[in-house]
Amino acid sequence: MNISDSSSSVSVATPKDGKMMSDENQEDSRVGLESYKQFIKYLGGWKFIVALQLTMVGFTCFKILSDYQVGNWAASPD
Repeated sequence: MNISDSSSSVSVATPKDGKMMSDENQEDSRVGLESYKQFIKYLGGWKFIVALQLTMVGFTCFKILSDYQVGNWAASPD
């Protein structure tokens, strides 16, 4: 298809299958172990891992305690 006016000519290509857009290509990629090591090193190394684990354990303990207390409150006779 050609679109023309007095100053310029523009050519617009249309696909033969009638689609306005073409399909995107899917690419598979992998992240190597070295990338994870660099990321952990950037965050603070093993100190970060230990702090993260302690935080998760602490959160889990508080969640269990909270559930226990709510259960006791719900079962109380008053």
